[in-house]
Amino acid sequence: MAGRSPSYAVRQLHDFKSGARAGSGSELMKPVVEKMTLEDMVPLAAYAASLPPDGVSASK
Repeated sequence: MAGRSPSYAVRQLHDFKSGARAGSGSELMKPVVEKMTLEDMVPLAAYAASLPPDGVSASK
């Protein structure tokens, strides 16, 4: 999720929570997100979006 848009990340977290995502990782994610609120998801998504994508080093 690093480097992805925050709206994408929130949508994915919400879909895991609601059961709309039924992929192979959904059963692993369900307990992680089941108690999360939207107010929890938004800052988490913003933080993840601020990280560089895999393979890209952060400039200092």
